[in-house]
Amino acid sequence: MFCRLGSLDENRPVAVRTDGTLWAWGRNQYGQLGDGTTTNRTGPVQIGSATSWQSVAAGDSHTVAVRTDGTLWTWGRNQYGQLGDGTTTDRTSPIQIGSATTWQSVAAGDSHTVAVRTDGTLWAWGYNNNGQVGEGTTTITSPLQIGSATTWGGSVAASGHTVAVRTDGTLWAWGNNYHGQVGDGTNSSRRAGPVQIGTATSWRSVAAGMGHTLAVRTDGTLWAWGWYYRGALGDGSGKYQYSPVQIGTATTWSSVAARENHSVAIRTDGTLWAWGANESGQLGDGTTTDRTSPVQVGSAASWQSVAAGSQHIVAVQVPAPEINVTGNSVSILDGATTPSTTDHTDFGSAQVTGGTVVRTFTIANNGTVSLTLSGTPLVAVSGTHAADFTVTALPTSPVTASGSTTFQVTFDPSGTGTRTATLTLANDDSDEGTFDFAIQGTGVSPFTTWQTLNGATGTIADDHDNDGVPDGIEYFVGGPSGNTTGQTALPSIINNSGTLSITWIKGTGYPGVYGSDYLIETSTTLTGTWTPETVGVNVTLTGNNVTYTFPAAAGNRRFVRLKVMAP
Repeated sequence: MFCRLGSLDENRPVAVRTDGTLWAWGRNQYGQLGDGTTTNRTGPVQIGSATSWQSVAAGDSHTVAVRTDGTLWTWGRNQYGQLGDGTTTDRTSPIQIGSATTWQSVAAGDSHTVAVRTDGTLWAWGYNNNGQVGEGTTTITSPLQIGSATTWGGSVAASGHTVAVRTDGTLWAWGNNYHGQVGDGTNSSRRAGPVQIGTATSWRSVAAGMGHTLAVRTDGTLWAWGWYYRGALGDGSGKYQYSPVQIGTATTWSSVAARENHSVAIRTDGTLWAWGANESGQLGDGTTTDRTSPVQVGSAASWQSVAAGSQHIVAVQVPAPEINVTGNSVSILDGATTPSTTDHTDFGSAQVTGGTVVRTFTIANNGTVSLTLSGTPLVAVSGTHAADFTVTALPTSPVTASGSTTFQVTFDPSGTGTRTATLTLANDDSDEGTFDFAIQGTGVSPFTTWQTLNGATGTIADDHDNDGVPDGIEYFVGGPSGNTTGQTALPSIINNSGTLSITWIKGTGYPGVYGSDYLIETSTTLTGTWTPETVGVNVTLTGNNVTYTFPAAAGNRRFVRLKVMAP
């Protein structure tokens, strides 16, 4: 597994694995990969056999690295002495620089190198046209101590300019300042050596792009300055910033990287954010649209380290599961408390007697290792009306990386009105280990009561024919008292004058449409064919009242029923 990425050049990532081996791939025109050749590589190749690499950095066409024994090694292009071996000869394999064993950290600019020793001294060498080495403008081919301070030891970054943090939290910069990237309030290049940027003593880490600089303070705030081109600063202003300006209000920034005209950062919650130029999709947001402020890259919260190349970004994720739950193909947030019909967390309406609504939810694992659902049961239902929601199909566990599983929940209301509950998915996602969200549905009674013009009344729970099916969803019958099978206790309609009627009253909140959700049917015999009745003939709809009026037909028997098809 890769654990430490080096800063990237235009087309070449370099990284150290957890076992201390060094790997590189991409462009190799000057031997900058270090594999002894000048052959480009389309995938990671191990550099040598050493297992003691500690950190690595990539310049435009050269590479520098420190081993765990404190020795310094460089390779690649050496046109300006950026390798530090006292020559301008290119090297296709790592060579040790001097014999010192006290090198602590290193950074690579376009064509110069900066390093810090364990005694807190700062050293630099290579191309120095804008004073980026920190000692005038003379090109230096061997490590040269910059000043006499022994308090260097924080973060160091380099491009065509150099920025560094001291152990006291102060920030220093020097070199090319055409775009204000030094941050001292001017656009004059600083060739005489490091200048302090402001008076703050809370700087923690820095990153250098082509014409802009980024830094994170100990309070987790993010700052930027220099060239605004294509949104690289992230402040959305479209202006040069000659001094540090805070980017947004977040206080959760952990680390930052920059190259050319784009920037990328990781927050303390493990999420990845990027902004700036995006012509090659280097921001990773699925578009080629430039971004003038930070946008989150995906939903993963397991990013460990990140580095930026000229038109690409490379990042390392901690091997971990990452749960994502959707309903109706819409993501549901962990802890969501407002159910919605859009993601099916609002089940809609269901009839109290005999009505159900089934919803299917998907659990996806966007992580890099299997996701284990650890709850008992796997999906738990709790809350005020938990009994109205039943998990009728369980998910499977574990869920493989990039895999998914589904589960079903059935809503069967025991009462009218809004019915609420909470679903909980216990799992081994480090930051969403108890994934829960609110659900709800509405219990409705399509028809609450019935009545006749002669005064007979009832409720939908009545069962006058004693067949176990409530009147409200079965039928009412009018006819001679001798007809008892399936007959309600209604009076005879023999010699009906056309004034006898039955009215069903729709429940509050039930919008049902006549003909599709419910209808009235009649028959001359209980065992015969039932014929739908038409509104405007014998059926009248008035507000919530649904009325069937028996036609005058002396001596004819007619049975009538209310048929409910949808709650």
